[in-house]
Formats: sequence, structure tokens, C-alpha cells
Amino acid sequence: MRRNTDPKETALEQINQFLQETTAHGFGRLGATAGSKWRLYWVMFCLAAYCVFVWQLVGLVNQYNSKPIKTRTQLKHAQKLDFPVVTICNMNVLRASRLPPKLRTKFDQIINNTNKTSPRNSSNSRNAFVDPQDLSFEETKKFEILHAVTAHDDYRELVSAAHQLEDILLSCNFNGVNCRNSKDPTIPTYWTQTWNDNFGNCYMFNSVKTHNGEKVDLYSSSVPGESNGLTLQLNLEQNEYLEGITEVAGMKVTISDQGVLPFPGQQGIRIMPGQSTGIQMTKLQTRRIDPFKNRSCESSNEMSDKNLFFGYNMTYSIMACKYSCLNARKIERCGCTNYNTPEMQKRNIPLCNRLNSTIIDCLNKAYDTFEDGSCDRECPPSCSEVSFDLTVSSARWPARSFEVTKYAYFLRVRVLNKIASSSSKYFVNSENIAQVHVYYGELDYLLVQETLAYTFMSLLSDIGGQMGMWIGISALTCAELIELVCVILANMSNRSKKIVHINSFRPEKLGGVETIEKGGVKRIEQEVQGGVGTIEQ
Repeated sequence: MRRNTDPKETALEQINQFLQETTAHGFGRLGATAGSKWRLYWVMFCLAAYCVFVWQLVGLVNQYNSKPIKTRTQLKHAQKLDFPVVTICNMNVLRASRLPPKLRTKFDQIINNTNKTSPRNSSNSRNAFVDPQDLSFEETKKFEILHAVTAHDDYRELVSAAHQLEDILLSCNFNGVNCRNSKDPTIPTYWTQTWNDNFGNCYMFNSVKTHNGEKVDLYSSSVPGESNGLTLQLNLEQNEYLEGITEVAGMKVTISDQGVLPFPGQQGIRIMPGQSTGIQMTKLQTRRIDPFKNRSCESSNEMSDKNLFFGYNMTYSIMACKYSCLNARKIERCGCTNYNTPEMQKRNIPLCNRLNSTIIDCLNKAYDTFEDGSCDRECPPSCSEVSFDLTVSSARWPARSFEVTKYAYFLRVRVLNKIASSSSKYFVNSENIAQVHVYYGELDYLLVQETLAYTFMSLLSDIGGQMGMWIGISALTCAELIELVCVILANMSNRSKKIVHINSFRPEKLGGVETIEKGGVKRIEQEVQGGVGTIEQ
């Protein structure tokens, strides 16, 4: 476009010149077409094209503002993988021979109280907590036993009465190295104890991060395979099971990431006695994004001090958060809790009596408020989390020939020296022992990653495509439009300056001034220091 700053050139003339020279499609026809019909045709067509472009532009902007997410799955290989936390729990909550006196008396009363027998009602209730009147005698006993255990006020007595690691863990081997806890205080412990109301003492392998204030390196696997993982030989201690209470003999094994609180009742794998169980792991790493910054995923790993499990020194997990949220609903509505955790003890929250029909009704109402989805909003998934896909296989163990010879000798050396000889036959029996292998099948892991499906660069690219498709302009055409605006503004500025100069001119202050009107044009001639100046308007 010709940059003409002549003040006589009107803005309309400049626009007409722009239409004839611009690279924008259609506008050239507006400037060049002489006939009014064809000019109207091009005006209508250009308006229609621009309307479609604006419609498309609004759709693109809305799509960008919706922040769509795409998920990409990659199979990656690692030189080594961190080994997870392995938690083992005996499915019997307390040892019969070590019951505290108060609990023993309570248990005897529960077991001997046959007058409470009540037939099961034919109810199709979907309540989370069942009314005691709908329970059989055996189920009522279990509820009473569980409540008696959780309500026991001496936590140390409970821990002492539950199964001990040195009794249930016959051997521990990780990649050829013994991993039983050492009595030497200078050596970091491999196992840590935690309490579960349903299973009593649970023991976590590879969860210790510090020892004597110093960071401890966690175990990792650099070679896949069963022989390069964790191998456990377990003693169920069935002779210590609560008679008439514990139905199932076995162990629960839970696999979890570092810092994540295990839930053996919901996530654990049952280990049967007399079998060797192989648990092959595949690591799954998930990374989520929070595009609107509205906590659609939890970016912090810190567990809230209001969390039910805060005293366990664990990181955030969605399951721990939901159980804590449900527990908060129970406390708010019923004034009691079902969990005997350090946090609940610290706050002096009483335990719910689940044999009381009124309490059961209240708990079910609290559960209804949980099902409305409010806890889902309070407990988003973690933005970064690690889980494990597990493949479980099993075989009879030990083989008869091995059981008769080597393993029988092993048991006598390791176990039978701790118990009476009369129980030897029972302990040698394979129905009381189990073996577990936990290992990586491959050093590959799955990475599931969320990213924005429509970025700002995608928006710019699509806008450029729509501009080219419908109105035939590009970024350089926009530069032409900017040039037109600048030229028009410059001409208007120049005209304004001339007008202001004439309006501020005072002929009477000059000597020898003569005014001549000729052809409708006013001329002012003045003599200034021997010269003549002419100003036209």
C-alpha cells in the first residue's frame, strides 16, 4: 500500500486503495468491481464468509477453554526398579494363649452365651451396616469379638497378644540376602509393625526410610525373576487361632508403593497354607494433570492432620482419604468411630457399638451421605501414583519328599525348639506353613500420562487454518490492516495540526498584511522580515 500522508486524501480513498491492493481474498473484488450488482454480490459473500469464520472461531476458543485431556500409555524399560512395600497379616487377630485377662473373660462370655441365638431374617437390605437382629449367632459373635478387641483400652496389650513377627516369619530372603530383623541395633530393621483392627499385627517389609536419623536405601530389583525377589516362609500358628471365631486359616499379603498405607482387608491377596504362592508384579506409574487448578487431582503427598490415619506417618492416598471422610461422617452424625487409630485415641472419640440397633441405623444414615459423592469431591486421585498389576500362581508346598527330609529338619531347628514336643507333629504338617515369592516379571513398567489434548499452539494453528479457509487472510494480511490504520491516523493527525496552526494565527499582530479573496480561496500574505509567506486552507 502506498504510504501517502497527503492531508487532502480522505480516509475513504485510502480504504478503497487498500481494498484494491490487499492480499485478503474477496476485498480486491469489492474495490475493483464497478457494477453495483456484482459489488453487492461480493459484499454478501464476504459477510457470509466472515460469519462462518466467527462461528468457527468461537468453537475453537470454547474447545481450548474446556481443557480436554488425552491419555498416553508407554511401555518403558528401567535398569532397576524400586521394590514395593510388602505387608503380611495373619488372618487371626489375636493369639488364644496370649489374650489379656479382660479380653479372655469377655471372649468366654461371648462364646458361652448361647441365649443370643437368633435366626436370620429374610431381608434384602442393602445397608452397609447390618442390624444385629438380622445376624446369625456366629456372625453376632464375630461382631462382638471385633468390638471387644477394638474397644480394648490398652494398645500395648493388644500388640503383645497378636501374632509376633519372629514367630510367623520362618525365613526371609531378598535376592539371596537374609532379611529377617536383626537384634543388632546398629543394623536397620527390614520390617515394621502396624496395627489393623481386623487382622491384629501386620508387618511391612521395605518401608523403613530412616534409621537413627539417617536415610536408609530401599531395596530395588535389577534382575527380574522369582529368585531375584522376596521369598518368605511363613508359620500360621493355627494352634493359636481363636476357637469358634476365626474361620479362615491363612495370611494376607498386600503390595503397595512407598509411603502408601496398606489396606489388607480390601486389597490383600490370600495366602493358603501348604502352598507356594508366586506374586508377579508389573509396575504401573500414573501421572495426572489438574488443568483448571481446581484439585481434580491431589498434587501434595502430605496427609492432612485431620485424616483418620494421620498418626501412621503415611502419604496421601485416595483410599485412606475416603475411609477418613466416611469416618468423619460417622463422627458428625453418630459421635463415634469404627477405627481404633492413634488419631482417634488422641481426640478421645469413642468406638461405635455395632451391636446396638440405634447405632447401626445412625451408621447407615452416615453411609448414605457418603454415597452421595461428597467424599469423591474431597478425595481426588493423586496426581502422581504408583500401583502394581499382580499375577498370582500357586503350587503345593512343600513336596512330600522335601517335607519328610529337609523341611522337617528345618522346622525342628527353627521352630520346634520354641514349643512343646507334643505339638511337633502339628507344626510339621504342611497345613500350618506357607511360602510366598514376590518378584518383578520384567523390568519394564507402564507409564500412563495425561496431557492437554488441545494446547495454545493447536488453537493458533486451527485459527490460521480457518482464516485461510473462510476469509483468505494470514498474519501478513493482518500487518497490511495495521498499516492502513496507521496511515489513516497519521493523515488525521497532520490535518489536525494544520487546522490548529491556522486557528492560532493572528494577522493583526503582523505588519503590512493584506487579505485577498479569489475564487472562494482565502489567502493571507504577510511580510515577514523581508520575505512573503503563504498559507492555504
